[in-house]
Order: sequence, then structure tokens, then C-alpha cells
Amino acid sequence: MVRCGQCGFENEPAAACARCSAPLPLSSRLAEVCEACDAYNEPGAAACLACGKPLAPDTAAGAAGRLEGKRAPAAVLPIEAPGAASGPELAPKSAASEVTELEVRPAGRPTPDAAPPSPLLSPDALPPGWTAPVIRDPTPAASLACGSCGALNPTRARYCTSCGQPLRPPTDSAKAQARLVVVEGTLGEGRSFELGPNPSGAGSGPVPVALAGDPFVSALQATFFFQGPQLYVRDEAAPNGIFLRLREPAWVRPGDVFVVGQRHLRFAGVLPVTIRSPALHGGPVAMDRMIVVEELLDGGGIGRVCRRAAAKLTVGRTGCDLTFPKDTGLSVHHAELSLLGEAAVLQDMEDTSGTYLRMGTREARPLRDGDSVLMGREVLRVEMLKAA
Repeated sequence: MVRCGQCGFENEPAAACARCSAPLPLSSRLAEVCEACDAYNEPGAAACLACGKPLAPDTAAGAAGRLEGKRAPAAVLPIEAPGAASGPELAPKSAASEVTELEVRPAGRPTPDAAPPSPLLSPDALPPGWTAPVIRDPTPAASLACGSCGALNPTRARYCTSCGQPLRPPTDSAKAQARLVVVEGTLGEGRSFELGPNPSGAGSGPVPVALAGDPFVSALQATFFFQGPQLYVRDEAAPNGIFLRLREPAWVRPGDVFVVGQRHLRFAGVLPVTIRSPALHGGPVAMDRMIVVEELLDGGGIGRVCRRAAAKLTVGRTGCDLTFPKDTGLSVHHAELSLLGEAAVLQDMEDTSGTYLRMGTREARPLRDGDSVLMGREVLRVEMLKAA
């Protein structure tokens, strides 16, 4: 906020005071100067667009205060009453005079009963030959999205004015090294996003891989980036995470989440089977340990829980330990969890829709041509492009 030197009103960065129309300090509406490199930044920027270093939060306010302290006090001119003599000297007052004394107030101070004057003048109220001022939006045009935080920046910026990270330029098709193709989801099959040599954020915000419209995708869900010729994807700690389709069996730990068809399942761990004394007669126990798998519901609730005292737990549409007959995305025998010592291994048994395992928070994984990434409801297939 910028304080007006005439009436003391707190204004947003602008050319004139919204209450009294007095000009505001120049620095409040032009730029904030970086103390490290002297670059000019838009008012309110948190980081310098030229060097990426943080800007002092009181840069604009301090400059405005320094200028305000040097402003000359506003001149208060006497108001001539009707009939008063013109010229450098006013006619002397007399008791017989009908001149009414007028109260003189500092410029810009409204009377107690009057509303603050509007800073905009109606074109009909202007003198002949005058034109109404053009009021421009003080917000700068920003069309370059940050791949790290998704904030919009001026096109001339080299660093994000919000988080200070280097900005990725708009993807050049000639320099694209990979492509993400939507094969399933709300965006429509066939939509694609090209990945250049600079990091590309993915999410529902203003990022290069825009997945807007999916309620389960955060503003920044993932970041795709290259290290040399190798493409990686990094989890950005969004609540719903990122899932990679299994190419081969994978080790799982208690708490790991995997997706089969439309079901999100969590491996809860391996529990020991205890036989109390005196022993109660029942069915035979295959082994002394059991695999526990929980179904996760929308909103965070837990659905079905399957405990299997065996070396293997199967998931599918029918004839398995954990079955979902109405899930058309599942195969008859879709996936299985197997015990190997004290650990478990998840294996995909189906070639059509696959099995997806969630990545760790902030974890980065290498990607290969043909890999599939699941974010929210969107399934993206990785296509590596050959160099021209």
C-alpha cells in the first residue's frame, strides 16, 4: 500500500490517490529496484526477475516514504469571494460589505458531510476540448508460467518473481525431446504436451502440462525434467501423488498405494497369526503370517479390508482373494502380492490397463519410451522423440 501525501489515504500502487486524486510518489507505481543487481521489477514482486534474489519486502514502501518526506507541503490558496477586488491585493473588509467569509480547507480534504471526490471524471463534465484520461490496468501482462510454482511472470523475466527459480522459455517444437500423450482421462484421448530441455510442471495450475478440469490434480502435481538425454518425473508432494505403471514386479512397503482398474489399494503390511491358548478349533491355518490390503475411498475413507494368511494375495474381477465384479477396468486375475521373506512384491498380471504404484513424496524416477504416468484421472504415455 502507498500512503497519499495529501490526505493520508492508503492506496494500491497507482498514478493518483483514489480519494483526492493527488499524484502518488513515483516509485510506488513504476518499479521495485533490486538491491543486488539494480534491475527494475513490478510492484509487489517477491524475487528479482533478473537475478532471482529475494526483494526486500519494504522496497517500494521505503522509497515512497523517502520521496514523501521530501515533498513540499501543498500550497493553500485563499479563496476570493464574489465581488472581491482582483489583483495582487484584496479589497479591505468592511462591516457593510455583503461578502461572506468562506472556510478554507487544505487541498484534498473533504468536508465532513461530503463524500470523497471520485478520481474519475465523467466525459460530459469536462471543459470543451478536453478528453477523459485513459485508465490502464496497473497489472503487468504476464504470460510466462513458472515450471516450479506455476506463477505467471512477465515475458522478459529470466527468474520467477514469486519463488526465484529460473524460468523455462516457451517450448520450441524444434527442441522438444519428448511428448506426453493423454490415453485416458477427462482431458480427452490424444491430447499431447511437448517436453523441451527445461523443466516442465504438470498440474491444474498455469503450468506447461496443464491438466485443468481434473478435481484430483493439484496446481503443481509433478515436474518433468531432463538430465542429459534421460527424462525424469519428480513428485511435488501433492495430496494424491503420482503413479507409474509397472513394467516388472516391484517391492512394496507397508503404506504403499497401488491402483488397479478404478480401485486404490494400500498394502497395510504383514501381520503375524497368533494361536491363543487354549486353542480354539477352526479351519486350518496355512501359515503363521497374513497379508493385509485396504481399499481407499474418495475423501480418504477405508472400504474393504482383505486379510489373507497365505504366501500370495490376488486381486481381480472374479475368483480372487479381493474381487470387484463391477469394475470394468479390472481383468479376471489382475494383480497379486507375494510374500518373500519379510517383504512383499507387487506384480501386474494384465496387459491392457495395467497396475500403477505410487511414487514416494519428492521422489524422482527415470522414464522410458512407452511408460505411463497416472495423475488424478489422467493417464499420460511417454513418447521419446528422435533428434532431427
